[in-house]
Amino acid sequence: MPDALASGWRSFAAAVAKPRLAQDGKVRAARAGWRALAMDAGEKWITVHGNKEGPGSPVLLGANGEVKGGLGGKFTGKNISEVRGKNDHKTVAHSRVAELSKKYPEAGSPKVEENEREGALAYRSGNNINLSPKAWTKEGLEKYAKEWDGMMNDPSVGGVMTHEFGHLLASKLEDKIGFKKFWKIVYGHLGYSGKGPLNIVNNQTSAYGAENIFEFMAESFVAYETKKSSAGMFSDHAQKLADAMWSDLIKTARKT
Repeated sequence: MPDALASGWRSFAAAVAKPRLAQDGKVRAARAGWRALAMDAGEKWITVHGNKEGPGSPVLLGANGEVKGGLGGKFTGKNISEVRGKNDHKTVAHSRVAELSKKYPEAGSPKVEENEREGALAYRSGNNINLSPKAWTKEGLEKYAKEWDGMMNDPSVGGVMTHEFGHLLASKLEDKIGFKKFWKIVYGHLGYSGKGPLNIVNNQTSAYGAENIFEFMAESFVAYETKKSSAGMFSDHAQKLADAMWSDLIKTARKT
């Protein structure tokens, strides 16, 4: 990797990962180039609506109508014709969490509830995942998807729920495996010895994942689950790391 390119990537990722800069003109200008970098030739983002009143969800469309990303990975690989009419936002939220709970029983049986938190679209609280009613509206969801397009692995409703589920699952696995062993596995995959500052920028799967180690874990889970990384030309490396790390954590927990 050319040094100049690597340096530019680190500076950009560190900047756009900060929510308070989301409205900054320079970040918005840079985001267009970032999105293009993260997409293959021929791909494009569209918005599909579950019904006439639905808020719509972003879907990454590939050649011949193949769904490449969005909706929490539920329709990845399928044709767009199979998606339309099936993505009412609250239905997707509940069904996505139920689907993940069956696949990863270590998370327990989290409920999706509505509890307001200012500035949050959704958030993990204890054993549940909460939706903020004031933000969970047609306008709120559309704004969120637009603002975070290209900065998160999947800013759709399904993707947001997968992200929050990743927070929950990481906490549960930490409890089951044990604090020291859990983080030894994580740091081992990151190549971190425990000395000096932890650098996650070079290994994160999306710009938002570079914000801190906890968002790194949640975004890497989205990549692991959906097989879609938004790290542009660095996606292959980031995807392999996410796959190996989460596979190791889950296997270790199931042997414990």
